[in-house]
Formats: sequence, C-alpha cells, structure tokens
Amino acid sequence: LEANQFSTTTKLNGDAFFVLGDVFGNEDLAGDIQTTFSGAVELNFDTSFTGRDLLRTRLKAGNLAGFTRDVTGTGVTTLDVEGDTGLSFELDQFFYSFPVGNNINAFVSTVGADIYDVFSLDATTDLEGSALSKFARKNPIIYETTSGAGVGANIRLSDSLGFDVLYM
Repeated sequence: LEANQFSTTTKLNGDAFFVLGDVFGNEDLAGDIQTTFSGAVELNFDTSFTGRDLLRTRLKAGNLAGFTRDVTGTGVTTLDVEGDTGLSFELDQFFYSFPVGNNINAFVSTVGADIYDVFSLDATTDLEGSALSKFARKNPIIYETTSGAGVGANIRLSDSLGFDVLYM
C-alpha cells in the first residue's frame, strides 16, 4: 500500500473530496438552508495485463446530497464529484481500454464511463493551466452529457490525423 501498488499489474489511486457549505432543504431553493460538512472518496484500481491496456475499476462512497442541485440549469454550478451513496461503496466505473494493432485503441465500458474517457482531449489539455473555468476546459454540453455502458475506439491515421468514435 505504501507504494500504491497491490501487485505488478494493479495500482491503487484515489481522491477524497470534502465540502463545507450550505445545502438547500427543498426544491425551490428557498428556506431550510443548512450548513454541512460532507465528502466523497473515489478509489481507482488500475490494472494492466500487457502494459499498453487499462482495466479501470472505480469504487465510490460519499454523502454529497444537496450539493448536486444545479441552480442555473446549465450544469456549471454542480460539483465534479456528486451523489449520495449513504457512505457505502458502490461500483462507479468499470471499463477496459486496449490496443488493436498499432493505430487503434479500443474501449469497452459496462458502468460509468464518460465521453472524455474515450475521446482524445490532446487539443484541449493545453488549456488546463490557462482556462478560467471548468466550462472552458470541458464544455458540459459536449463532454458531460452521456455516461454509462458503451464501446469506442481511437483511430490514428497518421501522427497528426485521427478520429475517435463512441457508441453509448
């Protein structure tokens, strides 16, 4: 555990999120405001069988109820980590990504994969340090609209030309 590694092929990494803030007690966002300390934990078990593939198993637990309400209707006021599992761990993500030859990387998901798990974001990663908001880096209209089970592929035609396909 000290090396974040269970074996030669599976690595453990994770994130813990804590929020001290006001939660609205009803749907119309009026009255019943409570200040609360909540949090969530995500544990990723990343396994590789060949060194070029990735089997991701993510477990998640948290109590972030009330923080997931979008007050603007645009999706930009919600937290990156959301949901209330009653502090019980649940399977949040399960996918396998693997090469098919030298120019194709295939992707299969059964639970919780997002578009940005498949789509190459090489063109937008340079914005990471300079973008003013999460919206500017990962537009929720494009990248946060679909998640779940699906299949996809990254196809490279040359070093500077390729495309990504996904069915969810």
